[in-house]
Amino acid sequence: MFRFLKNLFGGNHPASAGQSNPKRIEITKADLQNVSTLGPRVVEILQARPEVRDAVFDPATVMLRVTYADDETQTMMLENLLTVLRQKQGTELAGYLDNYLSRADFTPGAEGYLLPVLKPVSYIAQTRQSFIDAGMAAEDMPLPYHLDFAPGLVMVFVRDTPSWMHVLSEKEIAEMGLDAGQLLDQALGEFGTLMTNHPLEIQKLAEGRLLQFQLDGNYEASIAFLGDVWDGVSQDLGGMPGVAFVARDIVLAVNADDPDSVRLLREMLSPDAGDLPPYPIAPYDIYVPSNSGGWTILAETEKATRVVH
Repeated sequence: MFRFLKNLFGGNHPASAGQSNPKRIEITKADLQNVSTLGPRVVEILQARPEVRDAVFDPATVMLRVTYADDETQTMMLENLLTVLRQKQGTELAGYLDNYLSRADFTPGAEGYLLPVLKPVSYIAQTRQSFIDAGMAAEDMPLPYHLDFAPGLVMVFVRDTPSWMHVLSEKEIAEMGLDAGQLLDQALGEFGTLMTNHPLEIQKLAEGRLLQFQLDGNYEASIAFLGDVWDGVSQDLGGMPGVAFVARDIVLAVNADDPDSVRLLREMLSPDAGDLPPYPIAPYDIYVPSNSGGWTILAETEKATRVVH
């Protein structure tokens, strides 16, 4: 088994008396074009709520930060919301949105999964900058808790509930009382449970030389953390896997020992091949397992001669 990770980490409040209910703001078809058009509309809806002091959407990180009247702050990602809202209409859409934007409980034991998520390292800097632009002091920033994972990649943790997907901050992780190893064990365990409900499918393309992985449309890239998956992929490919974590829902693999297959994948990843997909992670790089137990980038002229453990 690849020595993955072992060496890497040791309810809404009613309006007060005399205060009129805010006018309902409707979601339009134009708002559902993408996350960048949905975000400002959700901010407008939240800012009309009496229990919300402020709401800020950052298009660079597609994160929305909500500050409540009691100074508690929560952040959420809007990708799941966009997907669901596109499938609903009328009162069903309005009801789902109202529930989604209700204040959520992210204390230990709360409903939902605690899951590991693969992000580009730039995500942390972009998130920090969004808080700076919002005028937040450094000590007040709910920065995502993260672990360095591979060159250019980090692992963050989310609480994924039926109504929210929330990136856990450093403060929230500290309040959970878990060290890095315990947090990782719990997140990987719950990811395994999610995969039981959404079994991983592997589609073979290009006469079997190229593999594409399909899970639930949100967490395909999180299979980067699962050594057992890549043991099986190595056997299927007949050599060390060369993997492109293109986006959160696009993961491709080839036999890194086969120059023709690597060339095929590089052509697909070329900036000239087309526009970037939504939620990119490492759209131009191929990763291979390293002897230290994680991933490293396969250089243009490098052959994959590392030993698979």
